Amino acid sequence: MRLILYFEPIKIKKGKKGEIVMQFTAEKIKINTDNPNKWYVSYTIKYIDGVTKYPKVYGGEYGIRLNDNQDDERRKKADRLFKAVKQDLALGIDPKSKLDLREQELMAGLAISKGIPYDEATKIMIDYYQWNDPIESAKLTAHNSKIFFNASFRKFVTSIGKLDDVKSITKNDISDWLLAKNKAGDWNLNTCKNKVGTISQLFIPLVDSGLLDNNPCKGIVGIKRKLKRNPQKRVKKRYEVWTDAELKEFVGIANCVEHRFEYALAMTCYYLFIRRSECFRLKLGSLDLLNRKFVIDSDITKSARKFDSSTLIHLPIHPKLGEILTTYIEQRFGEDLNNEYYLFPSIKNKLKAYPYFQYDVDYKNKLGYKLTNGKVKYDLKHTGVSHFWREQVAQGEHVALILARLQKLCRHSTPQQTMTYLSTECGIDIDDGFFNTMGVK
Repeated sequence: MRLILYFEPIKIKKGKKGEIVMQFTAEKIKINTDNPNKWYVSYTIKYIDGVTKYPKVYGGEYGIRLNDNQDDERRKKADRLFKAVKQDLALGIDPKSKLDLREQELMAGLAISKGIPYDEATKIMIDYYQWNDPIESAKLTAHNSKIFFNASFRKFVTSIGKLDDVKSITKNDISDWLLAKNKAGDWNLNTCKNKVGTISQLFIPLVDSGLLDNNPCKGIVGIKRKLKRNPQKRVKKRYEVWTDAELKEFVGIANCVEHRFEYALAMTCYYLFIRRSECFRLKLGSLDLLNRKFVIDSDITKSARKFDSSTLIHLPIHPKLGEILTTYIEQRFGEDLNNEYYLFPSIKNKLKAYPYFQYDVDYKNKLGYKLTNGKVKYDLKHTGVSHFWREQVAQGEHVALILARLQKLCRHSTPQQTMTYLSTECGIDIDDGFFNTMGVK
């Protein structure tokens, strides 16, 4: 569907509901369905000062959740959103100003109230960081942050009787809570320091909007002197490199028709050195088996902030991984090879990624219980890196060259980051490799 409308410039004024009415011409209003996962209404808007913009309206401005439904229901919502946008533009109202106005009204209302309720503060925070519609690489952070503020921190605020006004939360309240968690052995020193940054996210939007004078977390500077360094019991490391025997057992069990999905996913982590969550963001269109490489958008990676949004990352595909993926794709997709399909899609819809929180549960029930090591497949990324390092050292490659290769393959910012990763996550002593390459026995 496509409709083009032209409007004459209108004087700047206020609409009936207080909307900001701009002086502009608008045209090329249409429903865009090119991306099956992200429908939106687009238009071109030209202001009298010569500025031209190309806004996209996803529905939030009108309280319409356009991308939550499929097919007929989604089309009805799209038509409703199109009509609303068209009507506002005809009145000289830029739809993109609606959310700004609502936020201003909310802020103004809260500012004159006695306090800011916890629920309102968290809503402002979620909108501020766009956690309801995060980019791919921020989905896990958004998910975990919302859980923390909806559960653990909310329980704490309730316990100190300040659920009705977060402005009354002081640095002493937060410090006492962190110290209590530390003393009980729930959180170690590093966790407590990290939580200060996490908690600070609640207050930053309030300070930026003028609803709060100071962020109470900024005053928590000397807390690390009061924290115990190792209050927690020693626990098993979350991610551990697999032994050769464990990897052999996995391949022996998983390399079959029944577990083709799990096997292909695990080997992608192993050979491509990428995280499980990143595997679930890969699409068929990013796979180039002919040239043996993946070409992916930088924003699907956890390290997306290091790249420009238009940057493409090229990841070489090991010949063995190429064989594994070819077999998997033939079994999973057959002749239906839509570039927009996810490489590891949900069970019912290939246009949707497999939710990795659900996959952890499914993996344990389908395959994990058959293995003796009890380790998770994320470990295979570290295992693959470890094997690559040892193979390169055995071939006599210089440590500096191996580090440079791994920095690129793992998409690290600096050689130091790669060295730290090899030491802490892969258990590799770089000095041993250095002496080997110098011929020292």
